[in-house]
Amino acid sequence: MTILCDASQRTRASLQLASTADEFHTMASRFSVGLLLVLTTVLESSSAQTTAAPGTLGGACAASGSPSCANSDNICHNNTCVPFVGLGGTCSRFDTCHGKASLACVDSTCLIQVGQPCADNRDKCVTGAQCNSSSSQCHCQVGYLDYDKDQERKCRRQADIGADCSDGADCVSYDNGVELKCDFYKFTCVIKNGDRCDTNTEMFCPSGAECQNNTCTCITPYKSDKGACSKVISTLGGMCDSEDICQNATLGLDMDCDRFSGRCLLEVDQSCQGYPDMCSTGAVCSSTSNTCVCSGVYTLSDSARSCQGRQGTVGGKCNSGNMCSDTASAKCDDGYCLCKTGYFVATNSSCVAGESGDDGTDDNRNTAEISLVSTILLLAACLLTSLPH
Repeated sequence: MTILCDASQRTRASLQLASTADEFHTMASRFSVGLLLVLTTVLESSSAQTTAAPGTLGGACAASGSPSCANSDNICHNNTCVPFVGLGGTCSRFDTCHGKASLACVDSTCLIQVGQPCADNRDKCVTGAQCNSSSSQCHCQVGYLDYDKDQERKCRRQADIGADCSDGADCVSYDNGVELKCDFYKFTCVIKNGDRCDTNTEMFCPSGAECQNNTCTCITPYKSDKGACSKVISTLGGMCDSEDICQNATLGLDMDCDRFSGRCLLEVDQSCQGYPDMCSTGAVCSSTSNTCVCSGVYTLSDSARSCQGRQGTVGGKCNSGNMCSDTASAKCDDGYCLCKTGYFVATNSSCVAGESGDDGTDDNRNTAEISLVSTILLLAACLLTSLPH
């Protein structure tokens, strides 16, 4: 096939090549500016929102006096109007259950705590407990242990080696003091890393470990971590589970498995120079300090290593009275707003459809690349046909 190109076509092709190449090189800059404008708009919109009015859900109140909670479904707790969730009511981990006896939220239901009176509601003790006929108080049943967590007394099931512990069961010691723990990779009671094993129990070493010299020992790429063997994820931005260790000695950066995106991302105050899009959820890379800092709509968490959102936003807390604001793409999971399956946390901390990293920029970049390559081929063909034969 012969391609004929006159001088004007070659000139147009050369100009198009220069224009397309320039567009390709500046595309990343324009995209970054666009993201910055979107993020700024979100922050300004969020900062313009006012706090809840006194006496309304989430607003200030006084246990006795004014202002009181206007809605009868709310109650004043710690000077804030919160949903009233009574005995047998549906709750989440951040709801406060209220009743004559001290209640606890167990399995999404407000139930009577261990040691509390239960004569009037004998079937409403926390899971693993029953109402004692003589004391009329809730007591843990055989096979359960009484434990105190977050100032709430509950019952935890005891489990033997190899038993399921996905419900938070307490793995009891085995065979003359061999310590067990719940393996969160397979949710069964296993021998702690570093403890004794033999041919009869080698299958009960933790995930990522083998029985070597009668001792459960972590193998590559797993690393010993508090009696378990955790997988080491060295790739910044790599996918991870909550039990994995995000670590890269070469980079020298502190990473953590971000619970909201399921990726190894940079912690707060870590250098993000060269990695502007790798800060954990709720954090952005500061252009002045080149470190990850909480954005305007997020505050530093209790651990001081990550950021937490406002109640109801992605990364923020949620409960029965204040669910996630974006119900189409987010859900309240274990007291926190997380993106639903099929969505990922975007740069502005909203939930966007698609897989992590699929923000449309690849399509734009591919289009520019195709256009650039096509132009080069056209110009080359024109130059070839103009050569003397």
